[in-house]
Amino acid sequence: MVIRRRAIEVSESDRLKSSIAQRKASGKAVKKPSVKRKSIAELPWSDPAIRRSSDYWDFNRDGLSWSGMDKFATCREQFRLHYVEGWRKVAEDLPLTFGDAAHWFLAKFNVDVNGVAMSEKKIDELLKLYDAEWRRDNAVASPTAAETHEHVLALCSAIWKEYALWWPEDRAKKWKEVEDYWEMQYPVESPRTILKGYCDGAYYDDEGLWLYETKTKGNVDEWLIQDSLVVDTQTQLYMWRFWKQVGELPTGVQYNIVRRPAHRLKQNESLRSFVDRVRGEIRKDPEKYFLRITHHTSEEALQRFETEQLSQRVAEIEWWSKGGPHYINSTRLVDYGKRVDTFDVITKGDVSGLHRAETRKKEK
Repeated sequence: MVIRRRAIEVSESDRLKSSIAQRKASGKAVKKPSVKRKSIAELPWSDPAIRRSSDYWDFNRDGLSWSGMDKFATCREQFRLHYVEGWRKVAEDLPLTFGDAAHWFLAKFNVDVNGVAMSEKKIDELLKLYDAEWRRDNAVASPTAAETHEHVLALCSAIWKEYALWWPEDRAKKWKEVEDYWEMQYPVESPRTILKGYCDGAYYDDEGLWLYETKTKGNVDEWLIQDSLVVDTQTQLYMWRFWKQVGELPTGVQYNIVRRPAHRLKQNESLRSFVDRVRGEIRKDPEKYFLRITHHTSEEALQRFETEQLSQRVAEIEWWSKGGPHYINSTRLVDYGKRVDTFDVITKGDVSGLHRAETRKKEK
């Protein structure tokens, strides 16, 4: 499916080039397509009375997830469009789709396991179940979204069978939580909002309680991740939550990284051959695809996190929600060489490619 889509894109590009060449050959002027751009006064962020809350999101009522705090720190207008106005991408891209699939599979891997090994037959059954659930929930998916799903399904068929072989000890862990949603009032003493998120997992070993956080990445910088965990907002928040809400001080976090294979379906290659090829590459160097980093914490470190990060971030967003300074961070409209989801609505007032979510999806 990927190859067919690429062929269509190339053929459309070739037709455009051919048309331009024909116009040049005939001596006719080549006109650039005109784009009607809105004036600054017409753009959605130019109104000084822009909404800071809505039926979709309100600071006191709906609260904050880690991803919400991260989005606010990145760009206040991106935060407003995403949370207050509810704008979302119509079709998710490969990294997001693969990440969602990874969390779905790991929840199945790590719950009710009782030390029983995960067989390839069981993984094939999970693949069929995941596919059925995706098709049920995306009955009107676009061709691009359906194509991405097929690609992700093939990658999952290769990667999770090797993952189960590489980390068999997970099946014997004493899990406390697996993909559990949590929320708590904050500040604890005089609540004004809610903190919330999804915990990928938490388990006990001889050292105590460990937070288990999974990330899927295309590129992995082991040393950068290791050095960053000491100030990582998400893992610090989740460990702090165990301490304050659950009443257990975690020993630390085990950061579970799954590298997303970059392989693509070759021309005339069957899906079965593609899966076998990807699995073969993973088997050659599993440490490249499966990595775990352990970081210890302490009561002092988590108290410092609350004082220096969490309370400050929450207070800043609360101030903003009541009319505090609002601006666009123009340096963060392009991320890893790609326009952010709301780039066109911020720069041109163009919401094509986006839709307004009707209900809020629970998020990390």
